[in-house]
Amino acid sequence: MHFFIENYRQFVDILKKIGALKIALIVFGVLVLFILIVEKPGSSSMDKIVQGQPLLFPRFSVEMITHITITPSEASFPPIALRHVDEKWFVDDYVADAERVAGLLYTLENLKKESVVSNNPSRQLLFGADSVSGTSVQIWKNSKELIHFYAGKPTETESQYLRLDGDNEVLQVTPAMTPFLNLSVEAWQGKPGI
Repeated sequence: MHFFIENYRQFVDILKKIGALKIALIVFGVLVLFILIVEKPGSSSMDKIVQGQPLLFPRFSVEMITHITITPSEASFPPIALRHVDEKWFVDDYVADAERVAGLLYTLENLKKESVVSNNPSRQLLFGADSVSGTSVQIWKNSKELIHFYAGKPTETESQYLRLDGDNEVLQVTPAMTPFLNLSVEAWQGKPGI
């Protein structure tokens, strides 16, 4: 016990000699070093961030999209095929509703991953993110599929469940895509085109 008391007194004497400012600088330096070691440049957390949350598709921009296919989960609505031609979006032979398309593109570009709610394939149906009950969204650049996911049920907090095609993870994402899903072709149409 005497050994500990003597060492404690020596430690206190050293602290008094160094001074509080020097101690604060040492602690600050150790914290900065710790952050640099843990947060390596180029890590996924260095990707695009919106309001503190990483984007679901950080290397995605709407300029690369040539067409989008939305296959609603409800059989009463046919698949929607949006095409980007000469700076305009079309659905069938109609210019697509510009505000609706702009809203969809904004939502896709700003989807944020809030959390992983399940990794269990048998629970995908519960969240409406399976390939049968989920709304399939495919995003293309020419003939190359860039992104394919199943949009599931909306939550009570303006978010939605989503599962990337081929993945078992069901994610909770914001903002919800609900305003753009399960719509008729007529709801996407603006005025006659072509």
